[in-house]
Amino acid sequence: MKQVLIRSFLVAAGLAISSPLLAQDSQAPAADAAAPESQVDAASIRAHDIALGRLSQELSHEMMAGLQLSAWATAAAGLCADLTLDEGALYADIVKAAHDDLPDGTPEEMQRHRDFSLIAFGVLTGMKLEDAAANEAAFCAEAVEIAIEAGDDFYVQQIGTAVQLPEGN
Repeated sequence: MKQVLIRSFLVAAGLAISSPLLAQDSQAPAADAAAPESQVDAASIRAHDIALGRLSQELSHEMMAGLQLSAWATAAAGLCADLTLDEGALYADIVKAAHDDLPDGTPEEMQRHRDFSLIAFGVLTGMKLEDAAANEAAFCAEAVEIAIEAGDDFYVQQIGTAVQLPEGN
């Protein structure tokens, strides 16, 4: 069940990470020149593109999606007082995925790949924290809703009720 839930959530996590970047990137250049804050956004987009490009050169699409999900979960537990993270399960899954991503590698290659995967996880977590902190209340409301739907089959569990969900959820 955990694998099915994680796989179905991978697309959503990837979209959640890339959607703000795609939306900002599509703004007209004149909007960037209009305000100094836009320059920061453009620099952030460029940094994200460079980081994601580098990570994608080394890691499979499936590994990247799994790391993005893990980064999302880590950001959610870090920013949202109502959520906690099962760090042991998350770390074990990252290490296992890194091993499975390079099954025929030499021990040295596998160690390098695992190390790179953990570095990538840190980079992706930082990027997600930056994005999520910009609209923390909305991010946390969505994260709590996802944690409730996922139940025990996810790295993040609800531990509080400070975030109130809208009626009908």
